[in-house]
Amino acid sequence: MPDQVDVHVGNRLRVRRTLLGISQEKLAGAIGLTFQQVQKYERGLNRISAGRLYQFSKILDIPVSYFYENINKAPQNALSDNNQEGFSGTPSQSGDLMQKKETIDLLRAYYSIDDENARKDILRFIRSMAQKSAANKTLLKTPKKHCVSSCPHLTPVLGFKPNLQEETHNDINTTRLNKHKYKHKTQLG
Repeated sequence: MPDQVDVHVGNRLRVRRTLLGISQEKLAGAIGLTFQQVQKYERGLNRISAGRLYQFSKILDIPVSYFYENINKAPQNALSDNNQEGFSGTPSQSGDLMQKKETIDLLRAYYSIDDENARKDILRFIRSMAQKSAANKTLLKTPKKHCVSSCPHLTPVLGFKPNLQEETHNDINTTRLNKHKYKHKTQLG
């Protein structure tokens, strides 16, 4: 069974190599190894020596400390009786994101855009989409009785007259409901 530190360092090597678009063969050739050796390093099957780690850091244009970032996450199966910080061999949820091809493709595409202002606009757009998505999830998770009987705008917005006693936010088309809530909010103050 591979050592968890070796697995972590190997994962970091793979993420950085992939992010830069460098193949295992190309990285191996730059150091004088076979691509199979790089595969073993990335899987944590073989331990990377300090000298080799230094070579990788120079080729990948990162400090050696990069390989050890986030290594002190809460332990999954610690042997200690007290609550110490330790190494977790399984990546955290945020760490899992960097293991996905989609994330790496997105980052590569993002940084291929030369115009810094365009990149910032894209980031603002993505953040606004994430906020809207989170708001919609919250709305759908918490059904509430609607103010149907006291609000004359609901029928035109929905296109039908809902059951005044039974209708909840979850039962109503979310987009139409959001339009209604905006009208309702602006008229009530």
